Amino acid sequence: MTDPLATAPELADLGAVATAFAQDRLGAARGSLEQAGVVGPEMVDALGRAGLLDVGIAEEHGGQGGGLPAALVVVERLARVCPTAAMVVVHTHAAARIGQTAEPPRSLAFGSAAPDGGAAVTRVDLGLPVEAVHIWDGGNRAALVARDAIVVTEAPGRTGLPGLGAATASVAGPVDWRPAAGEVGRWWRWGIAAAALGAAAGAAAHARSYGAQRHQFGGPLTALPAYAARLDALAASLATMARVVADPDAPELARRRVLDDAVAVTLAAVQLYGGYGYLREYGVEGLARDAISLRAAGLTG
Repeated sequence: MTDPLATAPELADLGAVATAFAQDRLGAARGSLEQAGVVGPEMVDALGRAGLLDVGIAEEHGGQGGGLPAALVVVERLARVCPTAAMVVVHTHAAARIGQTAEPPRSLAFGSAAPDGGAAVTRVDLGLPVEAVHIWDGGNRAALVARDAIVVTEAPGRTGLPGLGAATASVAGPVDWRPAAGEVGRWWRWGIAAAALGAAAGAAAHARSYGAQRHQFGGPLTALPAYAARLDALAASLATMARVVADPDAPELARRRVLDDAVAVTLAAVQLYGGYGYLREYGVEGLARDAISLRAAGLTG
């Protein structure tokens, strides 16, 4: 079946590189992320050395110039294994659209000017190893502030996307708000949609692999018509989601439906494991938690 995200040969090759990186480098990342509570510089450095961190950023902003299609392919492939790594790429690409200078990785936060001349931050992911954060007001202004200047007012709970975690915060003034380049929100929203698609695809692959290995009634679970039908239903949902993500000009309601469908697919994959699906050692429950967190993040910006 043709992958809507990688119809061009160069995008297919890029997808293969991202897939190999995810399988080789990110398979055991979740445990260390949940233990550390932050994204370590080692992951970011590895993404950079593999050419995946800035693949879609314009060359004048220090990237490789692949554009949004290249970024979406990388994000989706990484998210099949580690949605947190995919979000590092999303942050870097969306923040780069602001146009202000900062070395990768970049972190995008959302906020507005405060009466005291500072900033009220409605969402900031605290775990990224950055020295400065781009705060975007959702329109045409942004500010680049030191990470140490951000004071958390409400810490995040521990859900999905280990190592990140959205908090509300404030920045004491004065904050230098400047004009922001366009399409920040578009790159953020569609990057998260690609990550949600990847998490769902990863969960479905887990369920298919488990069903092939688990034997019952004299054969693998995948040989049972009911199990096979549920896998086919997941595959059909993923195909629909991929067509939407491959078309960033699709209506906003279609993008939001991708976020909802990703949650539905990952939870259905958990169910296909039976009770084992809720055990962390099998991995699929983590992808379900990630999909829920991605849906929340995708409603921002």
